[in-house]
Amino acid sequence: MFRLSPDDLAADKPVPEPLLAIEATKLNKPLSAVIQLPGGLIAMTSGQGTKPIVVYDPQEQDKRFRFLLSPGDMASAPGAFAGGVLVPCINGQVHLLDPNSFHDLAKPFEPPVKGVDFWEWRAPVAAGDNLAVLCDGDKRLFALAIEAATIRRSFLRRPPRRRNRWFSHWRCSGSRCSSSMPPASC
Repeated sequence: MFRLSPDDLAADKPVPEPLLAIEATKLNKPLSAVIQLPGGLIAMTSGQGTKPIVVYDPQEQDKRFRFLLSPGDMASAPGAFAGGVLVPCINGQVHLLDPNSFHDLAKPFEPPVKGVDFWEWRAPVAAGDNLAVLCDGDKRLFALAIEAATIRRSFLRRPPRRRNRWFSHWRCSGSRCSSSMPPASC
């Protein structure tokens, strides 16, 4: 990590030494996703096919980087949701991990679709304080919400097509959803 001003990025200036660095041996692949978390925390990950999630805590004096391990190989980059890190795994499970204690904040979500061994989840997107939207990479969207420490889901049904574009609203089954959610595609 570097602390640089725009002037420091001028072509004729040498690059300073980093303030903090992660040993390359601790990563399987280069970091590819950065997620802003509550409390000034930043989560960084290499995304699909990896388990390590690096958590940067600017308040920590001695050890600013902590390593959180996903319970399974990640299917995509995680997302920030409900104060934690929402991690979609290749095995289909979606975990909500606490970036401080490294424990599940809720019981993992398990998709109700049978016969799928490898899930190609897309990065989850928070759609409010208690609602996240997740695409399975195969035309299904799920609305995830926290209820009594369990991640609950609803299928988001595909709206009718109009001139090869989707309407900007979704109808939910199983829970309340806004009819003005932004357009989504898988």
